Amino acid sequence: MRVLPIILIIGLMIFFCLPMLGGYVSLPEDLSPGCLGNYLGGVVKYWISLKDAMMQSINPTYDKEAETAQESV
Repeated sequence: MRVLPIILIIGLMIFFCLPMLGGYVSLPEDLSPGCLGNYLGGVVKYWISLKDAMMQSINPTYDKEAETAQESV
């Protein structure tokens, strides 16, 4: 039972700290909505770009624009 909280904390640290290490985002200066929005936007941008890079390495013909165009139809 004590392992699950540790795994959860490590997972959250990876989710929020990897974008900082990658240079996509810096820690918010304060807790204002604008600063938090910039922080969370950078985190989401990091994970989306990572997903795109992984898809490109798996399938070199992967086209992000074609995928978004197909979703909008």
